[in-house]
Amino acid sequence: MRLDASILLPASKFIMGKLDSSSSLADATTVVHTYREAFPKVYALNAGATTIGISTATATCESSFSALTRVLCPSRQSMTHERKAALVQLAFEKSLTRSIDLDEFMAKFASSSRRILLQQFSTV
Repeated sequence: MRLDASILLPASKFIMGKLDSSSSLADATTVVHTYREAFPKVYALNAGATTIGISTATATCESSFSALTRVLCPSRQSMTHERKAALVQLAFEKSLTRSIDLDEFMAKFASSSRRILLQQFSTV
């Protein structure tokens, strides 16, 4: 498919005219789909880009796997699923982690009981 500015520029101006500043990618895709017969090459490009996922998602995905590798190391195999899930969430949500008031966190941690309660099994 050969593309040049004479095809893309009028189409982009038209489509951008149908959107406002608060429009999302889904809104733009809806507009392109509506006018797919008028702009078949733009529609094909949009379909390819949204299907393949051309974005910075690759870097985000690699970052996510990196965080998982750090959190789910072999020394944490005996940890419960809930605790691992909480650690993974903290690793992914760095802005949330950085917004925690450490003094409040330490006070709450110090006030809680850290005793491990073992279950007793009756022998019958």
